[in-house]
Amino acid sequence: MIGMVAGQRSSGGGKAIRIPILVNFLLLVALVGPLKSSRLYGTLKSLSLDDALTWIIQGWFIGSTIITSALYARSLKRKLRCGTETSTTDIGLVIDGAMLFAWWVTLLVIIAWALMLGMGTF
Repeated sequence: MIGMVAGQRSSGGGKAIRIPILVNFLLLVALVGPLKSSRLYGTLKSLSLDDALTWIIQGWFIGSTIITSALYARSLKRKLRCGTETSTTDIGLVIDGAMLFAWWVTLLVIIAWALMLGMGTF
């Protein structure tokens, strides 16, 4: 590939981990952020799309979190199996791990907050 040093491989796995996490953070900011989230919800409710979109977004959050966690575990397992010395892929793996950890912490804080507000009762 152009611009790559001999022996380096492109980290397509890193993009597969980073892009869904970034999309998750952007969706989260759009839904609960201070910008226009209440207006967005009002518009969706008037179009009767609020329930369907809620299920779709919840499914996206759950599915993308599970998939990115599995992809990160796979790339970490490959890295540990190779046993190579430090390289640029280590930095990418650390960045992926930090982003995934930040997403999991954010998700757990939101779940705890929702349960404290009583949203977990039926």
